[in-house]
Amino acid sequence: MKSARVFSSIVRQGSNRASALEGIDATAPEQRFPFYFYLFKNMNIQRNTFSKLVYENSSLERVRVNNDGVLEAIFRVHVHKRMCNILDTVHGGCINTICDEFSHLTTIVHNKTKKLMITPQMNTVYLGAGRLHETVYVKAACIRVGKSLAFAKSEIYREKDENSKEILAKSDSIYQILDDNLWDRVFDSLNRDKLQVYEEGDDDMKEALSGLWDLKETQ
Repeated sequence: MKSARVFSSIVRQGSNRASALEGIDATAPEQRFPFYFYLFKNMNIQRNTFSKLVYENSSLERVRVNNDGVLEAIFRVHVHKRMCNILDTVHGGCINTICDEFSHLTTIVHNKTKKLMITPQMNTVYLGAGRLHETVYVKAACIRVGKSLAFAKSEIYREKDENSKEILAKSDSIYQILDDNLWDRVFDSLNRDKLQVYEEGDDDMKEALSGLWDLKETQ
């Protein structure tokens, strides 16, 4: 999915960029997911962490709301050398981070209050291991969002063929919803990292960021 192009087309709609993004936010979550993924993938919020490494080596494949009303997203992850242990398989801590990041992101997109969330409880079962330079997939789903807690699950797997897959890990997460506004934190980070983002970002990112500061008052 061309997340950069999707978001760039959003910010180009009309002369009022804030209204354009606000319109996307008011629609189905599968339509606004590419914006969130592209934003978190390119921000320098989590420099020098497993989280940044995960985003740098991942892409958003598809998003849907299933028949039960559950938001599901599929991510593709390339296994980088820095993700691996001495056996050249994905480190357990990195597996946990992958599950947490994409479950968290899916829950953020689902959670219309746009509140910041932390992970007080997470249970991960390891069933296999991704190998160096392999491509694995992550399916994340937001099960339920309440007033103070949100619940999500995820699984990491490799595709064996078109009709079968091998599960490598499963995770269940509980997120605590804080009073902090997610957008305040994101824009604070944007302001701190503005020069580096503009120096290192691609053309789509620069174009997208050119209207982001105008959006803060509308979120």
